[in-house]
Amino acid sequence: MPSRLRAFLALAVLLLVPAARFAAARPSLPDTSRVFQLGAIEVVALRPQGAAAIEEQVGAADLRRSGHVDYMQALAALPGLAISNGGQRNEGGLYLRGFDLRQVSLFVDGIPVYVPYDGNVDLRRFTTFDVSQITVSKGFSSVLYGPNAEGGAINVLSHRPTAPVDLSAGLGTFSGGGYQTDLSAGTRSRGWYAQAAGSLLHQQDFPLSSDYHPVRVQPAGDRFNSKREDYRISLKLGVTPNATDEYALVLASQHGEKGNPPYTGSLPGTPVRYWQWPEWDKQDAYVITQTALGWGSLLKGRLYYDHFGNQLFAYDDSTYTTMKKRSSFKNYYDDPTVGSSAEWALPTGATNTVRTTVHAKLDQHREHNAGEPVRKLEDLSLTCAGEDTWKVTGPLTVIAGVSDSHRRTLNAQGFQNSQVIRLPTGSNSAWNGEAALLYDVGPGTLRGSVAQRTRFATMKDRYSYKLGTAIPNPDLKPEAALHYEIAYSGTPRAGYTTRVAVFYSRISDLMQSISNVAVVNGVSVAQMRNVGNGRSSGFELSLDATPVRTLAIGGSYAYVDRVNLDTPSIKQIDTPRNTFTSYVDVFPVRRFDLRGSVTAYGQRYATSTGLTLPAFAAVELRGALQLDRGTSLEAGVANLLDAEYQLDEGFPEPGRTWFANVRFALAR
Repeated sequence: MPSRLRAFLALAVLLLVPAARFAAARPSLPDTSRVFQLGAIEVVALRPQGAAAIEEQVGAADLRRSGHVDYMQALAALPGLAISNGGQRNEGGLYLRGFDLRQVSLFVDGIPVYVPYDGNVDLRRFTTFDVSQITVSKGFSSVLYGPNAEGGAINVLSHRPTAPVDLSAGLGTFSGGGYQTDLSAGTRSRGWYAQAAGSLLHQQDFPLSSDYHPVRVQPAGDRFNSKREDYRISLKLGVTPNATDEYALVLASQHGEKGNPPYTGSLPGTPVRYWQWPEWDKQDAYVITQTALGWGSLLKGRLYYDHFGNQLFAYDDSTYTTMKKRSSFKNYYDDPTVGSSAEWALPTGATNTVRTTVHAKLDQHREHNAGEPVRKLEDLSLTCAGEDTWKVTGPLTVIAGVSDSHRRTLNAQGFQNSQVIRLPTGSNSAWNGEAALLYDVGPGTLRGSVAQRTRFATMKDRYSYKLGTAIPNPDLKPEAALHYEIAYSGTPRAGYTTRVAVFYSRISDLMQSISNVAVVNGVSVAQMRNVGNGRSSGFELSLDATPVRTLAIGGSYAYVDRVNLDTPSIKQIDTPRNTFTSYVDVFPVRRFDLRGSVTAYGQRYATSTGLTLPAFAAVELRGALQLDRGTSLEAGVANLLDAEYQLDEGFPEPGRTWFANVRFALAR
């Protein structure tokens, strides 16, 4: 083990030990007054400690304190979660207990967010400047979320203004010619509220570690073709005619563009791609309503439109100027989605609440290369679900739910031999179920649960030719996971906040690309198929404490073991077995906060044939000074010791980088 890694792990242990010894309560519950609760999807009728045993939260205060500017960074510290780089597509992603973003549903204000064709999403394209809270469910998630939450669900909630004048703004700079700025202006009055927000994030490149070993396509210094730019504007209008009813309209538009740094690894046959995305855009419009009906019931409705526009340009070489090779192209996506849902919550007594929901969604994918005709894919999905929350006795609560989902392909077109062809359509159905027992143990809650979750094959899984290296498989069956879990969350003694979870997930009908299934035009091609069974199992520990007013300390550890049960020789990639995070917050003087943190990943597989990436640990140090009138200054260094590491083989991550920000907030 490298001496630097040993030193990092030793530091991490030192950070955790005091937390166990000097356990103390966090100062207070997080402020949720600015959370847009209308966008929440949650289990009702639970005490806060019971809800904490089911879902984990990242609050606005944690986001601001950590300075994380996009969804991937914001989620990186959660136990059992490993971030990924996306390698050849430069997509920020994650693995939640081994499940990727095709298997973990992402929502913003309860509205599903993904790319219809891929079923995936680039988390780096979504900034956190308008985020008030992120809720994460692992394995066991409410059936009310709808389809495709096989491995869990993530719901990002936006801000809602709380005062007649509600302003916030920020300005920052960071390594690589980077800068960021954001502005939010809102107002809240009796019976209505309004908010407008905008943000811009730009980075020209990022520096590599001094330990990076140069290769022909990437010398030492700054990472080639690593530019990024993301801006977003949004408008929220809401009406609150009484204490129970609320009606909100949200309009949002975001534009992203990015480069794709060249591959620097040594795997035989892996191409060096000279790709750029001049457009990675999303436009959203949605209405969310909540109306109180008779017998204490509530009706919540969602109606949404999402449009994803994407341009991918593949060039001949590192000059990014010519497109003469057969591998070069200009590719365009034009993907609209229309959807709606209706949810009805009905108390059936003082201790029981039943909730039912219906989801309907039409996904369309329109794609073509420059000079070629457009080909189309269309999917219609419908889901019905019901969930019951029953407080059996004072400390005991039972949750049970079931859902039925259907997906039908309405239109499928491919492009072969210079013409658009019709491809076979098909349909799938799947059921999901959940059952949980929650028992309050003093200031904490113990949970035992089982949940069946599925996901449908994406359009890409079923119909992609993958640039001539694969053939479609429209008959792919849904992938299913059966989750078992025992978890505890609470403060078992004064000042001690902890969470423990042991889990086992059995996956059936695994979808995987199988090589050499046929020869087409002299080329051996692959195909996505259901290949058998797998499992993901392990445990998580987290601990937070404030032993004295001037010190906060904590950390987390997760062990995740993924195995293909039918073919153990096929390794499960990108999920480290061991992940560790730790932090220390020191408040040496009034209004000044100094924070140090460590993130460590153990060894993990980079390829299904067994190539591994080494373990690494990265240290971050930042300081923040609170000034008068809601103004704060912050500066720090990420990857303080300049560790050289990779999240995907052949794609080195940034070395030591610095940042500085100023923020202002006013609510009165």
